[in-house]
Parts: sequence; C-alpha cells; structure tokens
Amino acid sequence: MINLDFEHELDRMFAEAPSLGHVDDDAFAAAVNRRLDRASAIRTALIGGLGLVGGVIAVGQIAASGLVGRVATLPALSNQLVSAALNPRPPAWLSPASLSFDAAAPGGAFLWGAGAMALIAVGLATWRALDDI
Repeated sequence: MINLDFEHELDRMFAEAPSLGHVDDDAFAAAVNRRLDRASAIRTALIGGLGLVGGVIAVGQIAASGLVGRVATLPALSNQLVSAALNPRPPAWLSPASLSFDAAAPGGAFLWGAGAMALIAVGLATWRALDDI
C-alpha cells in the first residue's frame, strides 16, 4: 500500500534546493570565476600567439614572393586574363591540376600551410569540446 504522507514528503524534499551550509557561496563563486578566467586567458594567449606567428609568416612569404615586382606586371596580366576569358579553352596555369602537394611546386607550400592550419583548428576544437565536458 502507498504511504501518501511519505510520497508528499519526498515530493516536497525534491522540490526544494538542498541547503549547502558548509560551502561559502562567495568563495565558491570566486573560485569558479578564477577557473573560467584562467582558461579564457590561456585560450586568448594561444590564439593571439598563433595569430602573431601566422602574421609574421605571411609577411615573410609576401616579402619573399616579390609582390612589389609583381604589382608592376598587373596591367600585362590583366590583358592575359581578358584574352584567356575570351578563349574557349583555359590556360594550363588555371587548371586545378596545377596545384600540387609538392612544397617546391608553385601552390604546394600554400596547400601544406592550409593543411597545418586545419590540423590546428581541429586540435583547438577538440580541446574546447573536452574542456566543456
């Protein structure tokens, strides 16, 4: 047989939040905030540091590629692009086969760099997912 008084007492006990008198609410909240701030600071420093390294690498690559000299050839290249657009068969340097994973090839270093950035992104996403658990 069901004891209704016991059932009502259980319902009342589970409806109320338990009192945690032994835990100092302010100290607990401060500890949680410190932990959140520390994780946020580490993540911010890591993202900022990787962004700085990426920026330095990008500036080095732009300087090494001779971009300033290439800017002077833009009018000639634009004429080539217009003639290529009017030509029914695209030139070989516009084909997807021109990109290679060989680092010495014209597009190879870019593809390896993009792959490395993808791995870093996956690692950071995994770290974030594990940290949220």
